[in-house]
Amino acid sequence: MFNKLQAKLFMAILGIAIFYACSKKTATTTSSQPDFKTNLKMVVDSMYTNWSSMDASEKDKLQSIDRLLDELSYINGSNTVKIDSLKSSVKIIKTAMLRAESMTSQEIDDYDVLTDKLIRSTLALIASTPSTEEHPLIAKLESSITTADGNLIVLRYKYDRWAIQFNEIVTNNKGRLTKMGTPYSEYKIRPLFQIQP
Repeated sequence: MFNKLQAKLFMAILGIAIFYACSKKTATTTSSQPDFKTNLKMVVDSMYTNWSSMDASEKDKLQSIDRLLDELSYINGSNTVKIDSLKSSVKIIKTAMLRAESMTSQEIDDYDVLTDKLIRSTLALIASTPSTEEHPLIAKLESSITTADGNLIVLRYKYDRWAIQFNEIVTNNKGRLTKMGTPYSEYKIRPLFQIQP
């Protein structure tokens, strides 16, 4: 009985290993398959979609911060000097938003430092401003901002997954992409959010 159990376990592990190996082989030899163009389109569309979702989330987050600062300015006793300073920071960060084709590790770090500082300063300002509970929109915007900021790493991870596949295709199929003409011949390696070795 024990030997049969061992044999079943071995076969199950072997089956998983074979499936993984075949899946990996299929992914790395896509260029030899008749649906190469279809697979490429799926990867490119997914990469663009995930970047757009992440970019839209960041823009909405900054817009919510700007709107929240406006709400705070309507409250008697609010720190208008600090509010104006933070609104200026929002404008600066909007001009520093990352670009998928050209972002560098330093630009990513700089952007993250700026946004983190802006969010912490905004939350501290809310806490020090009197009577914010009388303005329910402030709490709603605060929740929206913190949720979006918490989701950022997940959105970046999802984008990276598709960008990595895209980069592998571009790296392994340069000649084929060139023969396919534009826009395929113009595809270039995309920078990633993950730390590179």
